[in-house]
Amino acid sequence: MNVRRRDTARSSGGSPWSPGAVVAQLVCGVIVLAGLGLVVLGFRSFVLTYDEVTAYRHAPVCGAMVASGADCLRHETGRVAERSTQGRHEGTVYRLAVAGETGSIFGVYDVDEAFYDDMPLGSAVELAVFRGRVVEVAAAGHRARAAQVPLRACLELTVLGFLGSSLVIHGTRPALTRLGLGKPTVGLFRITVGSAVFFAVPPLFGSVMALQLHVPPAVVLPLAVLGWAGLMVLLSWLIRRE
Repeated sequence: MNVRRRDTARSSGGSPWSPGAVVAQLVCGVIVLAGLGLVVLGFRSFVLTYDEVTAYRHAPVCGAMVASGADCLRHETGRVAERSTQGRHEGTVYRLAVAGETGSIFGVYDVDEAFYDDMPLGSAVELAVFRGRVVEVAAAGHRARAAQVPLRACLELTVLGFLGSSLVIHGTRPALTRLGLGKPTVGLFRITVGSAVFFAVPPLFGSVMALQLHVPPAVVLPLAVLGWAGLMVLLSWLIRRE
């Protein structure tokens, strides 16, 4: 029975070296390469965004020795203008609103409980400013990083990963079918919907968390590649199971 099924599959698929089959395989190869290219661009976008978010760590302090127009870290002084707390399921969130000398609010920053307790209204706070953004808040031996999550870059990673994964799965489907590992009844629409679930939600939340926690790409990328490969295998298996 198994031999008969394999023979039937081979006869229905035609010769793998016929002109039509070769062209189809080349088209599928181009689709797969295009999909992989989009996935790589998505990972590259994350690395560039990470470098931009953390560039202030290696920037020199602004001064006479820094060339004109070069990126540098500027220090400014502010004062605590408002204090607030917000209860959440994971615990209490402590926030300090810091104002400049003119009274305008620089921003509201999340700090830990000890930082919050040591900062009554009017307390002096040192702000580290890089490229016009406050990146760190420090005072009384405490330090807190200002949240920086470029959602545009996270969405870019998500869209590129989703589109690229859809193309890879669609491009490899004929080869899996020829080997008896796939089902021709699963169309592009189902593949796209499945990819949207598998390759849109995890990259979006994962990239946001990695940027918030400043997890370096050397740690994130290997885990992301392994996770992507595992999701590809799982989605392909689920498609064949239908």
